[in-house]
Amino acid sequence: MLVNLFQKSDSEYLVIFESDALIPSVENFVKSVQFAEKELLIFQQFGEMSKLIDRKNVLPRLWVRLSTGFNIETLHIDQYLFAKKVENGLTMNFFSKPTTNTSCSYMMNRRMANSILQIFSKRYIAFSMPPIDFLYNQALRKISRTKEVMCMDFDVPPVIHGSMAGKYTSWQNERESRF
Repeated sequence: MLVNLFQKSDSEYLVIFESDALIPSVENFVKSVQFAEKELLIFQQFGEMSKLIDRKNVLPRLWVRLSTGFNIETLHIDQYLFAKKVENGLTMNFFSKPTTNTSCSYMMNRRMANSILQIFSKRYIAFSMPPIDFLYNQALRKISRTKEVMCMDFDVPPVIHGSMAGKYTSWQNERESRF
């Protein structure tokens, strides 16, 4: 599993791309990831959004949706939106609870990866793995019971979900057509 490999590295952040992720602008993608990293550091140093964290100087678990997915109102996660920040033409949204939003690209920090691995290792065995969105949603729901979670996404995501944009055929559609 990719998260396991990340734990063995010295990187602070992991960016995951599913097979149908499209990056229309590398420059915009890099700016978006840097914006997310900067916000996390501001959050940690100055407690700018202190209602999400119980202890000062503790790096929260970070989850950033980098791609398009279903509309947040349709998923009823818009109720968790609590702030917006604009910088360099990018608008970042801050949520009090993380969700995958069926996106195909995510960014997480080491603390979030540790939490996800702990949940995965307790709940699932290798031969009965459900789809990754389901796994992440289950893990994130459990993790979000703490106040040490920061979830972000962008009004204009830097990654496009190729299956939802009609650029790729989802493996789920291919599987269903065989039955």
